[in-house]
Amino acid sequence: MNNSLVMSGGIDWMKQRRIVRPQIHRQRLAMLTELMVHAIDEALVSWERSADLSTFNVAPAFNELTLKVLSRTLFGKGPYKEEMNKVLKALDYTMNYILRAIILSSWPSWVPLGRKKFEKSIRQIDETVYQMIADGCNNNGAENHLIAMLLDTVDDETSEGLTEQELRDEVITLLLAGFEICSNALAWACDFLTHRPDVMEKLHAEVDAVLGDRLPTFNDLMKLRYSRMVLHETLSLRPSVWQLPRIATQDEEVDRQHSPAGMTLISMLHACHYHPDEGQNPGCFQPEKPANPRKFAYLPFGIGERSCIGKDFVLMEGQLALAMIAQRYTLTKTSESLAQPQLFFALQPKGGVRVKLEKRS
Repeated sequence: MNNSLVMSGGIDWMKQRRIVRPQIHRQRLAMLTELMVHAIDEALVSWERSADLSTFNVAPAFNELTLKVLSRTLFGKGPYKEEMNKVLKALDYTMNYILRAIILSSWPSWVPLGRKKFEKSIRQIDETVYQMIADGCNNNGAENHLIAMLLDTVDDETSEGLTEQELRDEVITLLLAGFEICSNALAWACDFLTHRPDVMEKLHAEVDAVLGDRLPTFNDLMKLRYSRMVLHETLSLRPSVWQLPRIATQDEEVDRQHSPAGMTLISMLHACHYHPDEGQNPGCFQPEKPANPRKFAYLPFGIGERSCIGKDFVLMEGQLALAMIAQRYTLTKTSESLAQPQLFFALQPKGGVRVKLEKRS
């Protein structure tokens, strides 16, 4: 992600934040709702051939769904299925390589960790993303997509726009947020829903009352309150970003442990969400629990100025997808146990999430 908002600091970070933040604010994203909804609708049509079969693995299905949404909202008309698959596969290897390198940093330098494949993945990402950005630039003005929005914006203080490199870095950040976080969150949500038919029924009742048979719009999001609660609770119990590294800017002492300036500290977000002070059963799926936890008790997107820039994008996509699934299907469990969490760059369900998919009458 080079010098993206996630990685940059100082003047560069402030400039990029002023340019990028307004473009993916919830109200500005309203312009992308139709693109999102039609991409989700197309993906869910393909689910019909799996309805009423014995099992359906929703994890790869959500990969396809989020792929469609990202292609449409980031670059416009698309589709870029082959190109996006290349980038996301390379990103997956790259981010897991970085995580592995951090964990094994004390190992001798001669231990093979896959450096050559890492460098090849970076080249693949650059080649493909720059080409998609160029295509998006040519499509600039044809419709509202994020590349066009970012290209049309300049920093009020410097009158500068994003450079080609900065634009590439922000696209990578949005790809990671829109794909890894949203795809995994939706898979985990389905896992919980199959084990809580009472929650599934409430979700059905809400979409029936608010939407009926029509497609949702941006104005429906505030009315789809229960779908938002299900998504938030899922991100609490299964945060896709399960750890958050930060560099100490000064000497600190935390819990009697000295941390010198420059040291990388890793916050375990998953553990924060399971703290016993946050309720009698912090590990139980309870969408109706109070929505205002204490500060630092709910951190699926980080917190403060460094919080994830794609938060509103992910929440909007996830809420729309959950509502549209509930319109069409009932999900029932195929196993008595929830999927096992697996730690990669993101917290993924090991082996996916297998459900029985039944079309609603």
